[in-house]
Amino acid sequence: MRVPRFEPFHALRYAPSVALDQAAAPPYDVLSADDVAALRARHPRNIVEVDVPGPDDDPDRYATAAATLSAWEAEGTLVRDARPTFTIYRMRFRTEDGTERETVGVIGALEVVDEGAGGVLPHERTTPKAKTDRLDLTRATEANLSPVWGLSLTPGLTELLLAPAEPTGSCTDENGVVHTVERVTDPDRLAAIAAAVGSHPVLIADGHHRYAISRTYRDERRAVDGP
Repeated sequence: MRVPRFEPFHALRYAPSVALDQAAAPPYDVLSADDVAALRARHPRNIVEVDVPGPDDDPDRYATAAATLSAWEAEGTLVRDARPTFTIYRMRFRTEDGTERETVGVIGALEVVDEGAGGVLPHERTTPKAKTDRLDLTRATEANLSPVWGLSLTPGLTELLLAPAEPTGSCTDENGVVHTVERVTDPDRLAAIAAAVGSHPVLIADGHHRYAISRTYRDERRAVDGP
């Protein structure tokens, strides 16, 4: 079976001076209008300003989101990695019986493959209506603002992610889960992670719509820019 490439990329991150507890937000698709308003009031640079542009009846909301994203990078609120990196993402939490647990994953650039080509396996079908908002936002910002959550079938991948890397941020959400991100720059570790994820299929657990619009956006860019 064909397997997708998995590569490091120039990540765009909040600057160390930004308090992630105030600037981070839950995924866009679980937020009500009241949630978004509360997050905007929490911090002037909360990510919902870009990821959940509004109001819904504003035809320029996606262009505004793109301008905001660009302005935040220009002013230093967001800082782009100087070279391609992976990001180790840890979540630490307590179960109902009080046991402390941690799960770990890695954020990178996963190849967009054609539907039915294999390698990236969906478990649900998507609808055109649900895709429109994310596609319009991607076109405007030229950015992936929300990660696709995939389950790698690679044996031993977790062991490659256990050792700490360079800490770049941490926050605690409303459920008490501690989210920590760490930048991987070591060339040998980058190569090992890329090879591991790129050796087996990936099952999409959450983010089917985002992956589907990435395919549409890829095709649009190829029509303009070439293969």
